[in-house]
Amino acid sequence: MRRLRFLTDVLLPRYCAGCDKRMTVEEDYLCLSCMVKLPRTYLWRNPKSNALAKRYWGRTGDVEAEKVVAWLTYAQGTIVGHIVHSMKYYGDKPLARYMGYLMAQELRETEFFDDIDFLLPVPLTRWRKLKRGYNQAEEIARGIEQVTGTEVRNDILKRVKFSGSQTRLTEEGRMTNVEQAFRLRIKNPETLRGKHILIIDDVITSSATTRACAKQLAQIPEVRVSILALATPQTESLRIENIKVHNEESIKNIDNGDHRSSDALSM
Repeated sequence: MRRLRFLTDVLLPRYCAGCDKRMTVEEDYLCLSCMVKLPRTYLWRNPKSNALAKRYWGRTGDVEAEKVVAWLTYAQGTIVGHIVHSMKYYGDKPLARYMGYLMAQELRETEFFDDIDFLLPVPLTRWRKLKRGYNQAEEIARGIEQVTGTEVRNDILKRVKFSGSQTRLTEEGRMTNVEQAFRLRIKNPETLRGKHILIIDDVITSSATTRACAKQLAQIPEVRVSILALATPQTESLRIENIKVHNEESIKNIDNGDHRSSDALSM
């Protein structure tokens, strides 16, 4: 198999989605250098009250988002920026699923997925999906499903209108833009009573899109809602939280080292 991959790479070289450098036989989608450099947010260490989760407090209608996490930080021109653009605008469907798989592998080590009943990718309009060829949020969700076994559901919510790109809008403008973009698709919401639904998106910027989805899900009796995205832009609050996590980890490692030293001395 390795020999076949080598021959294929000679004829059809593969390039890293993060830096566009030619990959080795052992690498898939991302080179080792980019894999190591992926900028984690570590928000999953505190999924209910981290800096991103606080943006949703009191802003999702009749249901509160229980857990809100984005795996990586995002900026244009960076490794993650290139990955997102490849998934979203250059038709790299397998990359989207691969990134979902990687994210789930890392978060699986925590209890993040333990009480989730269904994965709900943020839907596209039929026309938008037809034009793009796939829904990148759904492919991310499929990658997560491979790891967790949690079912992806596309029959719960639908997008009834596409209001154009939101990249140049203010936060208020984005919320207004998507306020009426989604509707419940499921005919009998009672079948989802009390279920915990995890909304999946590629990037959380203002959070307007996922908040609009959550507001529609609030029509389901006793529903529980959480949100997971591949990436979110780096902000000062996220940077401070990252520093705090790293400091706590350093202290923990030092404490563990001290305990080991004490144990060794006592022997």
